[in-house]
Amino acid sequence: MSSKDRSFSVSPGTALSVFCLLLYSAGFIRNELKFGDYDQRLMAVEEVIPKLKEYNGEMVKASNEGRMYRRTQTPL
Repeated sequence: MSSKDRSFSVSPGTALSVFCLLLYSAGFIRNELKFGDYDQRLMAVEEVIPKLKEYNGEMVKASNEGRMYRRTQTPL
């Protein structure tokens, strides 16, 4: 079996994807959301804040429930 028979082919699209992924992971490529004006930025922030508050509230509630469960258990 020659070395030519054992080689595998990689499509150009796959090679390009891997190359771009390496560049992105190394920090050479950045994806940033850019807004044209202040109002767009403000609207985006106003949409995210309630979701973050809800998520944080759920995390605090779950944490408190875990503490209550541990307090009711008797030590061995």
